[in-house]
Amino acid sequence: MRASLIALVVAWLGRRLFLESDWLSGWAPICIALLLITLLRSRRWFLALLALCAVFALFALPDFYASQVNGSEALAISYASISGSKT
Repeated sequence: MRASLIALVVAWLGRRLFLESDWLSGWAPICIALLLITLLRSRRWFLALLALCAVFALFALPDFYASQVNGSEALAISYASISGSKT
């Protein structure tokens, strides 16, 4: 039962982080909750999870910034410029 709940949380969080990453209220609360729960359990795991979040944020920040500040159209244009296609 516990493994299936963990798998469900991981699947839900993966969907929110990778497919719907511009929806801040969809993934930020669960990430903060996981960080706080991890901090209460183990500082070592908290630092490891925090480092993992920092690496993810480093790669996702340009897309997140484009979607939040410039809108979703700017994100589509940035993807088109990366792939070389014209919109």
